[in-house]
Amino acid sequence: MAGLLAAQLAALCWFLKGDLASWRVFQALRETGSRQRRYWRWTVKPWLAFALPSLAGLLLIGRGEALTTMPAEFGSVARLLPRLEGQALDTMLASAGLGMLIGTVLIVVASRLRRSRKPIGTLGDIGALLPRNRAELVPAALLCVTAGVTEELTFRLWLPLLLVLLTGSAAFAFGAAALLFGLLHLYQGWPGVVGTTALGAVLSAVYLMTGLLWLAVVLHIAIDLNGLVLRPLLLGAWRS
Repeated sequence: MAGLLAAQLAALCWFLKGDLASWRVFQALRETGSRQRRYWRWTVKPWLAFALPSLAGLLLIGRGEALTTMPAEFGSVARLLPRLEGQALDTMLASAGLGMLIGTVLIVVASRLRRSRKPIGTLGDIGALLPRNRAELVPAALLCVTAGVTEELTFRLWLPLLLVLLTGSAAFAFGAAALLFGLLHLYQGWPGVVGTTALGAVLSAVYLMTGLLWLAVVLHIAIDLNGLVLRPLLLGAWRS
């Protein structure tokens, strides 16, 4: 277990180091073809750093069923949270969707009043990441899907499972995984790290309260699409 954890942490360090360097280059790019190629590169890299090690690790320890059934080791912390299912789950999802929609409309209106094509109120320094034209919207959308699938697999399942097997504490496992998830977004600056750490904690809670990893994946994708695609789209990126 310790060897698998070390391997995954090494993969995270490799990703973060390259991400920080790549981000500095990306911020200076102006030509859209170069920006699109960078989007595509970022779409591939998480599969190598997150998804493949996670899937291989689950198979190596004989826990492939964890992809569809929440591990029993998470029960100690899951029991501390209310169970979300049935009508309560439907209400939560409807409220989250409505809140996201209202927030997006308000941000777009405020941005238009300021005559800016960059949405205000973004989490961390992601201005350079926002698509600037129609051609950049597609790779940006695929990047959102990739992030949702690969990061949830690693930070909501594989890393917590490894940590709880090593330490015996599910609370520590999820707390540490959320913190690592936040640090992964260091390129956004410390406000982005704090915000994404909090988001990681919320997604962990959703997973623990429902037992549905796919739901955390869908929510993650929806949040990323909302900030990285829908808002620029409403602000006119599709016209360019």
